[in-house]
Amino acid sequence: MAKYSNYPQSAKNRAKAALSHKEKTKTKCGTSVGWARARQLSSGAALDLSTVKRTFSFLSRAKTYDQGKFTDKDGRDICGSIMYAAWGGDSMKAWCERTINKSQNK
Repeated sequence: MAKYSNYPQSAKNRAKAALSHKEKTKTKCGTSVGWARARQLSSGAALDLSTVKRTFSFLSRAKTYDQGKFTDKDGRDICGSIMYAAWGGDSMKAWCERTINKSQNK
């Protein structure tokens, strides 16, 4: 089974930023699955194709909730933005789509 670890550094950085926010603020946002994905991405762990597909699926749905910042003007967490970053954000979404398309063309 193919493994993929060549995702963008920017995706790793977004996951690291979300994890840092969680550590600093103890945010209640996200699920154990989302935080596990953030740890995988931030460490550069290899992902199998089914994980790449699930990541793309999540990011495709979650993009609508991303406001590009982790807190609002009152300092409250923006969970959609935090978790979109935890899963690697825009660069991860684009990489997943390319990776899925390449795998289907083989």
